[in-house]
Amino acid sequence: MLDVEFHIAHEVDNSINSFFYKPLDLKTNLLTVRVLNGEELNSNKKYVFYLSIDGVNFALIGKPLKRLNENDWLFLIEESKIELRRYPRLNTEILDIKVCVNQLLGKLLDISLGGCKIGFDFSLKDEILPKNVLGKKWLHFYLPDNTVAKVLARTVYLNLSKNTMAFAFIDSHDKVLKLYLKIWNFLKEVNNSQTKAEKNINKADKNTAENNISKSS
Repeated sequence: MLDVEFHIAHEVDNSINSFFYKPLDLKTNLLTVRVLNGEELNSNKKYVFYLSIDGVNFALIGKPLKRLNENDWLFLIEESKIELRRYPRLNTEILDIKVCVNQLLGKLLDISLGGCKIGFDFSLKDEILPKNVLGKKWLHFYLPDNTVAKVLARTVYLNLSKNTMAFAFIDSHDKVLKLYLKIWNFLKEVNNSQTKAEKNINKADKNTAENNISKSS
């Protein structure tokens, strides 16, 4: 069984650049954490820490003050707010994950541990009644690694003007958590690939500029 008592944090400006952490100490405006998956933090970035305190979910926004050792960091908390979700909602459009519900094929727009939103590239007005997509339904997620995840959910919202549907998961927590973490890892792989490509482009631009300077001189 997976440990559901983990915590997630991410960069304020880039929710994909996220990591697991363990809270070590929390004072009025200081948070000490241990980074669990070897993530290298940027001392110039701000981070959001999702933390449950006495049954209330908070998002703590802070910046690194000091690296205490290889994995432990001290953060200055600049802002805190109550969160409806214990874990962040992931925007998944870049992954182009297809989801099938009652023979209607859509695209996964976002996902959290509580539910997900699916978008369709056709009008739902003529499909809702014939396909009977309201109530409890099985969602089939066609993932980038060519596997299919099947999760039970119920329809909670329809937006016919935007052709989107929102679902709340009612399947086992472990099952949903496995899907959530799998998609989270897919997003991190994409983010890492994009970061590497940007570094290569910047390096190539720098080399080109240096060569031009050498030629002109």
